[in-house]
Amino acid sequence: KLEVKDIIESRIYTEKTFFHPKLYVIRKETKYTAFIGSANCTDSGFSKNIELSYKIDNLAHCKKLIKWFNNLNEEAVSLKASFLKEYEKNFEKRIERKRKDEAESEKLKEKLQQEHEVTMAARNELIEVLKWHRKQPIYKQHKAERQQDVKRLRESLDYPKFKNVDVDAFFGIWELGHLIAIPVPTLKREIKKFRRMLKYLCDDSIDIALRINQVLTGDLKIRGVAEATVSKILTIHNPNEYAIRNDKIDEVLIQYGIEIPNRISKGKKYKVVNNFLKEISRESNMDNLAVLDLYLYIEATEND
Repeated sequence: KLEVKDIIESRIYTEKTFFHPKLYVIRKETKYTAFIGSANCTDSGFSKNIELSYKIDNLAHCKKLIKWFNNLNEEAVSLKASFLKEYEKNFEKRIERKRKDEAESEKLKEKLQQEHEVTMAARNELIEVLKWHRKQPIYKQHKAERQQDVKRLRESLDYPKFKNVDVDAFFGIWELGHLIAIPVPTLKREIKKFRRMLKYLCDDSIDIALRINQVLTGDLKIRGVAEATVSKILTIHNPNEYAIRNDKIDEVLIQYGIEIPNRISKGKKYKVVNNFLKEISRESNMDNLAVLDLYLYIEATEND
């Protein structure tokens, strides 16, 4: 009816390519304004949903958008009453399917919200436990001991030069993660490659996920060197930025309801967990991640 009155022109794009853009161009005299975004031309799209649109008022850009639309419009066909009649038959079925989908979606969102609340409660509980440790008189002693542990471990690796690496001494220091000495003979045989590995791991100009993947599965892989060894090296390199990652730490996180991500690379998994531990360390006012490791280890052993 509106078309007959020459108020609008409606056409439908019938090509096989899925048509999905939302573009609104408004002209007032010689001024153009365009909006590109996610909102459909519906009541929900304009007033109910969470949508995002980008406003453009550059004349040249608006005219380019109009040209783009006109090219597509030439490929479209006019709506017919027969098409609308056929479409209407299926419309109610689609609406009913949509209602069912939305109801199922609401159930899933409610479940997700409940899980989120449980996780946040567990996270807050862990922070409160760590804050309690932070206030104890022995904390200063533990902090000083951790500083010495980092110092001894750095000396064993001749950090940051890595020229006179003492593999036996490094694996003999149990603090910041007790490492099984199985790879020691291999590391001694491949000491040059081990030095390259150490330098590469401590190169902060490279994304941490990439560094870990390269060491654990890439060209710098050495048999027997696993995540616990790699994270220990990273922590002594910079205890303000890198945390220990081993089974004990994971046990504590799982115990407090923290989900360890799966189906991603070891490097990305470390990055996610490390970022979480940095947040926990900051919120509980721990001096660094080496100190945090001590108290996470205490929590793990007390609950064994």
